[in-house]
Amino acid sequence: MSGKIIVTGVGCCLVDLLFNNIHFDSKSILPYLSKKRGDGGLVPGQLVFKEEFEKFIGTGINEILYSITGGKTQNEVSIGGPSIVSLINVSQLVDQGFCEVRFCGRGGNDANGQ
Repeated sequence: MSGKIIVTGVGCCLVDLLFNNIHFDSKSILPYLSKKRGDGGLVPGQLVFKEEFEKFIGTGINEILYSITGGKTQNEVSIGGPSIVSLINVSQLVDQGFCEVRFCGRGGNDANGQ
C-alpha cells in the first residue's frame, strides 16, 4: 500500500464547561429545567444549545450561569461532538506514520470557538 490512510470526519465540535457539585434538584437550577420536550430548558444528560436555552430563560447565559454555579468557575473544559470524539479516539489508536486524521468543521465566533 502506498501513501497514508486518511480518515476524515465532518461535524460540529462542542465545548463543554464542566462544574463539580451542581445538582439538578437544587433550588438554583429548578427554574431552568425543561418543562416540556424541546422547549430549550435544561435536561439532565442531554444536549441543550446555548441559543435555545437563552430563549427559554429570556436572558443571556452568563447571568444564569452565575446563579446556577454560585459564581464558581468550571473545573474542566472538554470538547465533544460525535465526529470529533471518534476522530480523537482514532488518532490515539493508529500509527501516525501510516494514518492521518482530519476534522472538518466550523468554529464559533466566541471565546470557546477560538
